[in-house]
Amino acid sequence: MNVILPEAVALVQRWETFVATPYLDNGGKLACGYGHSTIGDPVVTPDMVWTEAYASEVLKTDLEKVGRGLAKYITAPLNDYQFGACCSVAYNMGVGGFGRSDCAQQINNTISKYHMERAAVAMSQLAITAQDKVTGVRREFLGLHIRRIVE
Repeated sequence: MNVILPEAVALVQRWETFVATPYLDNGGKLACGYGHSTIGDPVVTPDMVWTEAYASEVLKTDLEKVGRGLAKYITAPLNDYQFGACCSVAYNMGVGGFGRSDCAQQINNTISKYHMERAAVAMSQLAITAQDKVTGVRREFLGLHIRRIVE
């Protein structure tokens, strides 16, 4: 079973800005810390103030939940670094969205000798354009594209 390495937590922290007080995320949901919103406890309320240390612990727990959710979609063996990259993407775009993506299909296509290389290319393509959850308009997310390449 894969584990969430400290490097995976640091990767997400690098791309998810820490915010100590609740804000509306791109989907219009109340979020706090490193993007914690609908993934589970603690429930975000308007009066919260989080420390960065607390947000880091919540993020680690959230990534562990994401990892358990990915087990439904990813059947190929992954090392802990590959697993962490997948958890980072799924944390950002949702477990189901990642699980149904071409990236997940390529990871699971172990018949192909180059399935992980194809998965890496597919991962980088996940954020070239995406639908803005607030406006409904498809647009390029350059920051997410760079994040996917790093992942």
